[in-house]
Amino acid sequence: MQLLSPSSDEVMHMHPMLCFPVEGKGGQTWGVVATFDQQNRLSTFSLVHSGDWREAAPIPQPEQASAVPVETPARRSLTCRSGARTPESGIWEGRLPAGHPQAQMLAAAPHRFIFKRAGDEMGILGLAPFDEATVVWTWLRD
Repeated sequence: MQLLSPSSDEVMHMHPMLCFPVEGKGGQTWGVVATFDQQNRLSTFSLVHSGDWREAAPIPQPEQASAVPVETPARRSLTCRSGARTPESGIWEGRLPAGHPQAQMLAAAPHRFIFKRAGDEMGILGLAPFDEATVVWTWLRD
């Protein structure tokens, strides 16, 4: 576990806990915190963000209502999974299934919106791999 640390000087080990910093994407710093049971088997493993968050993609603003009816084309329903290639350029919104324990939290999070060009790899929300696999990104607009 300590080999994951960039420097042995930055490792704090006080049995049954071990913690150290790691650098993530965009230069963000994360703290790894692991605890072990009496047989020295991994019991818990957590990543905790430290420092300032990087700036998120802009949140799309709702369009202004108009008293004049405007003809609009039928909305296309495009979806994509985390890590897959995006089929269309534009703003995408990531959502978890309605019954997921973190669905409501994500529905209010500004980082659920992302701009991607057609063919780019879709972003990830930084969830556990099992949870990330359930995220569906929906195309909102160009």
